[in-house]
Amino acid sequence: FSLFIGVCLALTACSYMPVTPPPVIAGAKLSASESADIFERLHAQDASLQTFRSLYRAHISDSSGRSSLRQAIVFSKPDRIRIESFPESSFYTLSLLVSDSSGAAFLDVSERAAYQARDASSLLKYMLKIPLEASDLMSLIVGHVPEREVERMRSSSDVEVYRDAEKKEIHLSWKEHGAYWLIDEQTLLIK
Repeated sequence: FSLFIGVCLALTACSYMPVTPPPVIAGAKLSASESADIFERLHAQDASLQTFRSLYRAHISDSSGRSSLRQAIVFSKPDRIRIESFPESSFYTLSLLVSDSSGAAFLDVSERAAYQARDASSLLKYMLKIPLEASDLMSLIVGHVPEREVERMRSSSDVEVYRDAEKKEIHLSWKEHGAYWLIDEQTLLIK
């Protein structure tokens, strides 16, 4: 459970928003060549992500009180991932998710349970209810639009790309899938 909470906090950048507002698309619609340039830049940015290592502290508050834990995330393309949760004051493992080309496993020490799957995406979907590939999860944690999502948008005729020059933002609206991305124009990171 602590692994799930930690991954969710990392994905949301620890921000809390009670209701997700509908997207406000602003700015001028980009031409096909300008849109292609944006997609190429987004693709190159995420393709350059080869490894990722992080150690962070998560604070969780709920009706039963407040608790803290630390998480370590190590990722290497294409499919090696390790997410480990520790108590704040020591380094024994609370939960562990590991995956490589031979399979994936999740160990929950507090529940004394272990689970195996053929790959990380199956395990993430089953255990954490996150329908993502491991590489997509890492892309989102570092703030990139996942490479596979960029390729799907690039090949769709239903994606509209807007540039808000005043706020220096790029808006990607994919009506067919109900997807919307708000991206910083300079860094190309998700806002």
